[in-house]
Amino acid sequence: MCTFTNEQDSDDFDWIVGSGSQGTGPPYDHTTGTTQGSYMFIDSLQPLNQGDTAQFNSERMVPTTGTACLQFWYFMYGDGIGTLQVLINQGIPGTHYVNANMFPVWSLSEEQGNQWYSAQVPISSVIEYNMIFEAVHGALANGYIAIDDIRFVDDKFCTLLPPEAEPFQDLTVANCNFDQNTCAWTNSNDDDFDWLRISGHTSSANTGPDGDHTSGTGYYIYMESSSPRVPGDRTVLLSPWLPPLSNSGCFGFWYHMFGATVETLNMYLEFSHGDRILLWTLTGKQSNYWLPAKYTIQTFTPVRFWIEAFVGQSFSGDIALDDFVLDYGVCPPDGTCNFEADHCQWTQSSSDVFDWSRGNNGTSSQGTGPSLDHTYGSQVGKYSFIETSSPRIAGDTAQLISYDYPAGSRYCFEMFYHMFGASIGKLNVYVKPSSQKLSPSQLVWSETGNQGDLWRYMQVTATNPSDDFNIVVEGVVGSSWTGDIAIDDTRTNVGDCPPQGFCDFEQNFCSWVNVQTPGLDEMDWVRNAGSTPSVTTGPTVDHTTGSSLGFYLYIETSQSSTGDTAWLLSSSYEPTSQLPSGGLCVSFWFHMFGENTGSLNVYTAQDNQDNLVLKDMLWSRTGDHGDYWLPAAVNVTSQERFFIIIEAVKGNGYTGDISIDDLDVLKYPCDTLTQPTLPPIDAPTPAPTPWDCDFELDWCGWTNQLNLNLNWTRWQGKSSSSYTGPSTDHTTLSENGYYIYVDMDYVGEDPHMNDPAQVFSPMLTVTDENGLCLTFWYHMYGDHVNQLGVYVKQRDYTSGLLWSRQGSLGSSWNYGQVSIQRAGDFTVVFEALRGAGYKGDIALDDIKFIIGACPATQLCDFEENNICGFENDPTVEFVWVLNQGNTTTVNTGPSIDHTTQTGNGHYMLADASSVDKEGSRAKLITAKHAGTNDKCVTFWYNMYGDDVGTLNVWKVENQVYDEYPHWSLYGDRGDIWKRASFPLQALTSFQLVFEAIRGKSELGDIAIDDIQLSDQLCPLVGTCDFEYDTCGWTNVFDDSFDWTLNSGTTNTDNTGPSGDHTSGSGKYMYIETSSPRVTDEKARLMSETFIKYSTTANTHCFTFWYSMVGSTIGSLEAFIVSGTYPGVSKSVFYKSGEQVGEWNYHQLEISLYDEFYIIFEGTVGPGVGGDIAIDDIVTWPGSCVTAAPPTKVNCGPTDEVILTTQVCDYKRGEVKNWNFFIMVQLLEHHFLKAVFAINFRLM
Repeated sequence: MCTFTNEQDSDDFDWIVGSGSQGTGPPYDHTTGTTQGSYMFIDSLQPLNQGDTAQFNSERMVPTTGTACLQFWYFMYGDGIGTLQVLINQGIPGTHYVNANMFPVWSLSEEQGNQWYSAQVPISSVIEYNMIFEAVHGALANGYIAIDDIRFVDDKFCTLLPPEAEPFQDLTVANCNFDQNTCAWTNSNDDDFDWLRISGHTSSANTGPDGDHTSGTGYYIYMESSSPRVPGDRTVLLSPWLPPLSNSGCFGFWYHMFGATVETLNMYLEFSHGDRILLWTLTGKQSNYWLPAKYTIQTFTPVRFWIEAFVGQSFSGDIALDDFVLDYGVCPPDGTCNFEADHCQWTQSSSDVFDWSRGNNGTSSQGTGPSLDHTYGSQVGKYSFIETSSPRIAGDTAQLISYDYPAGSRYCFEMFYHMFGASIGKLNVYVKPSSQKLSPSQLVWSETGNQGDLWRYMQVTATNPSDDFNIVVEGVVGSSWTGDIAIDDTRTNVGDCPPQGFCDFEQNFCSWVNVQTPGLDEMDWVRNAGSTPSVTTGPTVDHTTGSSLGFYLYIETSQSSTGDTAWLLSSSYEPTSQLPSGGLCVSFWFHMFGENTGSLNVYTAQDNQDNLVLKDMLWSRTGDHGDYWLPAAVNVTSQERFFIIIEAVKGNGYTGDISIDDLDVLKYPCDTLTQPTLPPIDAPTPAPTPWDCDFELDWCGWTNQLNLNLNWTRWQGKSSSSYTGPSTDHTTLSENGYYIYVDMDYVGEDPHMNDPAQVFSPMLTVTDENGLCLTFWYHMYGDHVNQLGVYVKQRDYTSGLLWSRQGSLGSSWNYGQVSIQRAGDFTVVFEALRGAGYKGDIALDDIKFIIGACPATQLCDFEENNICGFENDPTVEFVWVLNQGNTTTVNTGPSIDHTTQTGNGHYMLADASSVDKEGSRAKLITAKHAGTNDKCVTFWYNMYGDDVGTLNVWKVENQVYDEYPHWSLYGDRGDIWKRASFPLQALTSFQLVFEAIRGKSELGDIAIDDIQLSDQLCPLVGTCDFEYDTCGWTNVFDDSFDWTLNSGTTNTDNTGPSGDHTSGSGKYMYIETSSPRVTDEKARLMSETFIKYSTTANTHCFTFWYSMVGSTIGSLEAFIVSGTYPGVSKSVFYKSGEQVGEWNYHQLEISLYDEFYIIFEGTVGPGVGGDIAIDDIVTWPGSCVTAAPPTKVNCGPTDEVILTTQVCDYKRGEVKNWNFFIMVQLLEHHFLKAVFAINFRLM
């Protein structure tokens, strides 16, 4: 066996010497080609298990001087044989990690043929190693694996043979979310303890995450820093060996480092030849949430990752990891660099005099340069700087150059800089075309001279409309050696820079920083999402999004002393005397909840380039202000350059967390602001009350009113009547769950329209001055649905109707919420009224009560006399009023509101009879909203009357109206509520203005209702897949019956689709043609109005899918209606009778010189087998581009070709299944700027 030996300890069986004459291996050897020659083989006839291994080890070999070449011959024959591998083992013999560094370099599996084949393997190692031939037993005991003629040669051109013996198949082996196990990652044997896999919180308080990153409920791995661990203990996690990444790979993961004594997390890359390099490092406490990390690697040998963590000074130092992902290609650039490991994407210029350097803990010269970095505020953290000592002379330059940014793109470039010293020169930022040399004309930002011993913030928008471009940071040497300049924490974000001082903390601190100068404060502000670590203090949601996913800043008071302070510092501002307004306004929201809450203060500090000295206290609050986000607005004036400082002071206990969110610094005084009305706060999940009921076990004390024709019934599964009622409960969304409902088919003698069924709550005892909030889910589906209402009964008094809904709302559960501002003892009454027939079942489920005010919603429905902080503009001719029922003038305005569809509901009205002059205006101004990149504004309007004027919706930023309205419509639109929607972007805080302009006479009332600003992209007008709602498509009032939202099959056999078109399991709209429908009855479904914004043709492409399956199908027709009511109608699509195929596609192009809307008209055929359905309606501005849906599309910046049954977000190039998502940005005539989303399935 030459110098090879069988492994004695770590395998399951041995290689043996064989020859053809023995009959159990190959029939001949390779060396002599005879039965007498010898070879090494494994005998598969031994009693072995699948996966058992045999290892044949070489002697210890010296490091290779270049690339050695291992050559051998192999014979693999027989059904069910296993695998032959060549391994390199760089572990140290005689130690506990003898096999700690072993990886494959050649691997083949399964039968290769009844003959000998040649193999070769390139070998590279800078340390001593062993070669191992490993055979892995297969599934069957039939065949053999053999090797022969092993030799080593020096060959730098050695290639792997056969090519399919590459042991690394793909990179996904490194991916892991730890929900099932640790995947292919393993704990090292060469450390002090192991990483642990866990779900939920770690075992120590005030450290570690509350849940995993993947879902919040899954698993992650973490380092437990409690006893028996001691400071300095080390744990190492090893990836599997990975293939060479000559074309680069991007490794990303999420980490959590929260706790007072968090130490260090390192990531290394180990090469197969033995070298190891540090890629990434981070030290100290971070924020209490998961943070991303990513790194681009490029290698030409196999590699693996080492992730190493150290224990800090006590138990509060847990470090956690989750969601490892490795993929081909470089990591997407984001411009972020903290200079901890290297200069990231920045490269040194070859056209300057000297280079930038990385440093920490001060520069080599006294009286200049930073002593702490900006990232961590520590002497350990790194930054980049220019050293201005000899041999540097005045005017010498050092330049850092970014990667290329694409032409036409716009980025906000941000960085922190430090310019401290008596002879500071200049710091310049340029934006230059990539193909050009640097020139003074490309300068976009500059700072000169001593700026004090502190880190300052700068930002500038970088763009070039016609060429790819670079950002260049240039340091210029001053007059002497005390001129060191440093930079840190560079980043680029897509889009223009926000106004100085604005921050919602969703991504980072923006331009605000924690003060790091020793002795000025004792604590830091921390960015957080969800609850703070301490109970009974701090918020549970942020103010921006009102959810546990949004971010805010807070001080954690559980680990500090009474009176400790935290200073949050703005960037520097010029004297306000230089502003036309003469002053600034600092606006923000604050949360001060807890019995030990201290103080929150706002100061200015003079920017004297030496140190920070508090000057004027401008605003202060102390003590517990309740579990609410509250608004603040502070006027600032200064005759000198200054900073703004927000100071939090700890109270006398741990229940005193103080939080802030949505900071903005406005360049005008606060008294010009419209102060928002404080909304109810989106509180944490409330504690259950004794009156809650999901009806799963019983009635929970709720009772029917006796002596009525109708009663509520507790029920399970589908209600007893067809074409009405729910098919599942709401709690479990299954046929096994329970709910209560009124079966309109079971009534007493002599049933009448409006017969009531009443269900009463148990007696409620309420002492909170805000009363309570009633929430519930209701179901109202069927042609004869009448009304559901809520009342309160107290002693002998019954309140008026507090809440109501009327008519069929489709076959789905809907959310209801009612604020009951009442104290004392009372009962709540739900009342359902019978309609004109049995198809009117009404159901309830999941009734809950919240003590106090109702949670905030994004919807303003004007109920309960609440106008949501809207205000009338007093400078115009008339006002909007809150109205109920009919308006004062006949033949104009609505008779019902949109929310409840009853005369009891409320809406806002611009009453044309309240003013005489044509062209008079009424302006309704919303409360102030934070700046946003993507919001969708939806509202419902009624514009009915012969002389209706115009309704405009404007956006106002900093009291400046946009040049054109975002939405505008004029003239009579019929006596119907119609939906409108438009996308909205705003760099700063903004308000909306609803402007009504009176027409020629009093027959011109205009009404609005149900205004909503949602944090999502608007679908294009008319586009709908009906998965969640009807997207603005509404049933009209002048037809015979309604279109219905449905899923699965329709109620009649052998007609209608088996499922929706979008996914097969979603929803669609259809007409039900069984009784009481009769032949030729029509149902009409109307779109939103397509607004015309220019003088050119209003051209749109309109596509949809339709289903006409059944023996008695009537017809489906589509109309385009243009102009004011009743409009000009034109038929553009018509089909009658049964159509081949379950779903069929149609496309048409619409080009009109006016506003228009679309109507689908379904006509009942001669029998019950005539159900007609539509789904996946898609419209987009412009001409149609194809006569039929394409089967493939290009995805993302790389134009990857994908099927249309997959999804591409056209931004990151991500591919998913079923739908595809297109981002379209339109700029029409310099005033209509919108981001639209199209969500549809083409095939």
